[in-house]
Amino acid sequence: MPPMRKRRVKQPVTAVPQIRVASTAAAKAGITKPNNQLIRRYHTLNKELSRCDAQQDQARIAEIRAQLEELGGLEAYQAASAKGASTIRGGDTSRWLIKTIMTLKLRPTSGTEKLRLLDVGALAGDNYRKERAWIADDAVDLNPREASIQRGDFLLMPAPATSAARYDIVCLSLVVNFVGDIKQRGAMLRRVTEFLRPDGAGLFYLVLPLPCVTNSRYLDHDHLVAIVAATGLGTLLKHHHSTRLAYYLFHAGRKRSLAFPKREVRSGAHRNNFCIVLE
Repeated sequence: MPPMRKRRVKQPVTAVPQIRVASTAAAKAGITKPNNQLIRRYHTLNKELSRCDAQQDQARIAEIRAQLEELGGLEAYQAASAKGASTIRGGDTSRWLIKTIMTLKLRPTSGTEKLRLLDVGALAGDNYRKERAWIADDAVDLNPREASIQRGDFLLMPAPATSAARYDIVCLSLVVNFVGDIKQRGAMLRRVTEFLRPDGAGLFYLVLPLPCVTNSRYLDHDHLVAIVAATGLGTLLKHHHSTRLAYYLFHAGRKRSLAFPKREVRSGAHRNNFCIVLE
């Protein structure tokens, strides 16, 4: 009798894909099986929580929140994510942004001028420390792990009151995929326009797990670019697909309010259901 094949456990697409590394290197980088399991489980529960919120299933909501607390809550998730954000796994996505800004010659030419940057969902407050001479960055997160990171929910925090207080760059790096509700993902993209400079000169930096773009039933490269354009964020300056992540840099335009409903753009088995909806 032939040996039974092990059934592959399906992982949530919102978790960043893992790569194989030598055990000694993995240990140094903090890449452990419990960390990966915690991240995957947290994403799964968070997605279900958003679905139950929409259905107002209070009993199940209470159960899910209890399970999230058993995992250690958002703090435990962030700690596990931070351990994985190492150079061995491509961790600091700010490096691709800086490289692209330099390549496109978007760095200020004046020695006193600085680009104002908002880093949403930042795990570390020093991602742009090497560029402090020409970047003035503000970091914000739901549950800050460092004193230099402001506490705030991007979907709820007030937009800058004046044009001068707005940002030259807004970064959503591995943030949109963390939101479980597909409509809130779209709402998050729309909110970016309220934080960027109103003269159409701002930059929007978006990073997603690669399978969200390359293996989704409801999103591919062209569809993502069209969705971003529909919010007014939309001339694609440069993009890059690594083995794990999809990087996009857009040049913002005028605010728009086009709708993008959920629709299939890629058929076939073994696809994931990652989706972004604009209402």
